[in-house]
Amino acid sequence: MLKIRANRLKTIQVGIWQRGETLEVVWFDEKNQACFLLTDIQHPLSIPKKIAQQRQIELSGVLKFKFITAISPQHIWMKTLILPHILNEQECEQQCRFTLQNELPIPLEELWFDYVTEPLKQGFRLNIFAIMQKVAKAHLEPLSPLRIDVLDNVNHCILRAFGYLFPNIKRSSTLFLYQDEQSCFALQDRQHELRVIYKTPQKLTALYAEFCERYKEIPEQVIFYHSLTSTESFPDDWLKADIDLPFIALGAALWQKDLQQDEMSH
Repeated sequence: MLKIRANRLKTIQVGIWQRGETLEVVWFDEKNQACFLLTDIQHPLSIPKKIAQQRQIELSGVLKFKFITAISPQHIWMKTLILPHILNEQECEQQCRFTLQNELPIPLEELWFDYVTEPLKQGFRLNIFAIMQKVAKAHLEPLSPLRIDVLDNVNHCILRAFGYLFPNIKRSSTLFLYQDEQSCFALQDRQHELRVIYKTPQKLTALYAEFCERYKEIPEQVIFYHSLTSTESFPDDWLKADIDLPFIALGAALWQKDLQQDEMSH
């Protein structure tokens, strides 16, 4: 039997999102084309085999999978610190632990946390993310036969998917609206600030009005996606994201393929 050399292993990054009793799965093939499949929540272990079949190669010893899923932002605690000087990795870790211990009434050992850093012209930005382990584990339980490598933030998945579809859009002046059966989001990725409104499903025009009222600003451009059959009419100057791919799973599959990402450490 021939041994497969380590450098011949192909790592496929796979985004997974649960919608009801269905798992939506997106990955990119060797030509960097997005592919997707849908499978029953009861059969997550079928995903690697189905991807291997699509690529027409043997599964064992050739493919390595990195699975990314996401959780809604209401479960994630976030804190942004603007510090006077750049911190190294160890100092960032210490600052995260210090902040979490002082601001959350939860023992550190009951949390998963991570951080994202950003050098500024004057100072250093440290974004800290934390989630209760029991909440994260309950969310991941339906996928437990698979080894989930990254638990991402739905906000960032949505932004990545919009960025994939509209790569030349000026993100800082664009309002992104997303709606499905479970929730709706208004997102604007401003420099050094991510503006977010998260709601249960409602009319996107009402969500737009709420965003403008909250931030006292009218966006230069609006791009929206909705997966619902709706009779709602939209302004003529809004752009619609038309795509057959599962939207959040697409954003998960794009993890770390943009400049901003976060991963819950566990």
